[in-house]
Amino acid sequence: MSPAEVHRYVCSAFDHFLRHRLERIGTQSYESFRADLLIWIREIDQDVAFAGLLSILESERRYQYQDIAGELLDKANIPCPLSLGDFMRKVLPLWNLSAATVPRYAARVFGRETVLRLMHELKASGATWPSRGTLDGVCYHLGSEMTNSGDRSSKDR
Repeated sequence: MSPAEVHRYVCSAFDHFLRHRLERIGTQSYESFRADLLIWIREIDQDVAFAGLLSILESERRYQYQDIAGELLDKANIPCPLSLGDFMRKVLPLWNLSAATVPRYAARVFGRETVLRLMHELKASGATWPSRGTLDGVCYHLGSEMTNSGDRSSKDR
């Protein structure tokens, strides 16, 4: 199986599940669907699984696809062969702020404090992302507020 096939399978499996759920065909349980995907992804070479799931995070805007990809990375304990900075630079440009599983995966792999530190460093450097609030969103999902480090205080303005 190739990374492209992993990408296609995860997205089409979700679409198929949703279509059948709306038509009341087969399982209606989102938990069962996710559990089946988790069993499936664990049977795939981890490098291929990572590349396919990363491809979803880099190219798909749909929240559900991103959330499933993050959850599979996290719950299948798939290691990240990239540095934290490289991983975040790849996933943050299209990241849907509702896909909380993505920062949770990063925190599990790299450590919560390391991820938070990077978000603060990026904000202090003036880094911006297409989606407003991206850096704040990562911190929020990890249970921390983003400080205004790097910003001038209101009395300096």
